[in-house]
Amino acid sequence: MKDIEKSLKKRQPEVHIVVDREKAAKLGLTVYQIASTVETAVLGKVISRYHEGGDEYDIRVRLQAPYRRSFDNIMNLTVRSPLGFTLPLYQVTRMDKEFGPTAIKRKNQDRLVSITGNNFHRDLGTIVKEIQSAIDEIEMPERYSCEIGGTYEDMQTSFQDLSKAFIVAVILIYMIMAAQFESLAQPLIVMFTIPLSYIGVILGLGITGKTLSVPSFMGLIILMGIVVNNGIVMIDYINRLRKGGMIKIDAIVQGASVRLRPILITSITTICGVLPMAFSTGDGSAMRSPLAVAVGFRLAVSTVLTLFVVPSAYFIVDTLSSKIRRKADKLVIGAEES
Repeated sequence: MKDIEKSLKKRQPEVHIVVDREKAAKLGLTVYQIASTVETAVLGKVISRYHEGGDEYDIRVRLQAPYRRSFDNIMNLTVRSPLGFTLPLYQVTRMDKEFGPTAIKRKNQDRLVSITGNNFHRDLGTIVKEIQSAIDEIEMPERYSCEIGGTYEDMQTSFQDLSKAFIVAVILIYMIMAAQFESLAQPLIVMFTIPLSYIGVILGLGITGKTLSVPSFMGLIILMGIVVNNGIVMIDYINRLRKGGMIKIDAIVQGASVRLRPILITSITTICGVLPMAFSTGDGSAMRSPLAVAVGFRLAVSTVLTLFVVPSAYFIVDTLSSKIRRKADKLVIGAEES
C-alpha cells in the first residue's frame, strides 16, 4: 500500500489541569467549581451584551492578558469554597503538559483513530487478508478494538447486495422459462449451464491477472440473460422438431446443428465487442477491464456448453422425466383400478 496516514499524526502541545478529587471534596469543592473558575479566568464569561446601532457585542469578563498567559498565574488563582474560605488552585490540582490531537473523531459515540492508505498494484482483498492476519497477532488493550472499513467495507456491502440480486435473477429466469416451456424439468437444462460457465470467469481472471470485483460481479449478472438465451433458442427448436414427429435423438442432433450458426454469431459479436474494453489500459480501466474479462470469457465457455452440454443434458433430463412420468401414471392407474 501507499500514501499511508493516521489521524493522530498531527498533534499539538496542551496543558491538562487535573483535579485531586479526594482533596477537593474534603475542602468542599467540586470539579465543576474548579473548572468554572479556570474557564472564567482564561476564556472569560459573557455577563451582558452591548447594543449599538442595531449591532450586539458580548461583554466578556476575564483576566487581563499578562495574568492569563502564565501557567504560574493560573495555578495561583484563588478558588472560593462553599465552606467560606479561599485557597489557591495548585492546592487541589496539578498541571500536566501533554500532546493532544488536533481533532477528535468518533464513530457510534466511541473515540476513533483511523489509518488510511491506497492499494498499489495489488487487489484489495489480498491486502486486507494480510492486514487482518497482522492485526490478529496484536494483543489489544481492554476496551480497544480494531475493524477494517472504508472501501473494503463498501465492497463487502456491494457483494452482499449483488448476491441477493443474483439469486433473484436466477429465480425469475427459472420462473419465466418454466412458464414458456410449460415444464419444470426443461428450464433446469438451461440453468445447469450457469454454474458451469463460471469456469470461464475463473479462467479469464486468472489468465489476465484480474480479480473478482464489484464490476466483474455485475457483468456476471448482466450476462445471465445472454447465456440462457442461447440455450432457450436451442431447446425451443428441438421441442418444435419433436412436435413435428421427429424422434428425440434426431431432433437433438438437428437442433444443435441448425442453431450452431446463430449462437456462434451472437456470442462472437458480443465477445469481440468487449475485447477493447478488456485489454484497455487508460483511465478507468481498473473498473472496466474486469467486467469485460468476466463477460467475454464466461460467454466463450457458455457457448461451448450450450452447443455440447445442453443437448446432452436435454437427452438425459428428458429420458429421466419420461421414466418418472410413466411410473407415476402406472401408480395412478393402479390406484384407480383397485
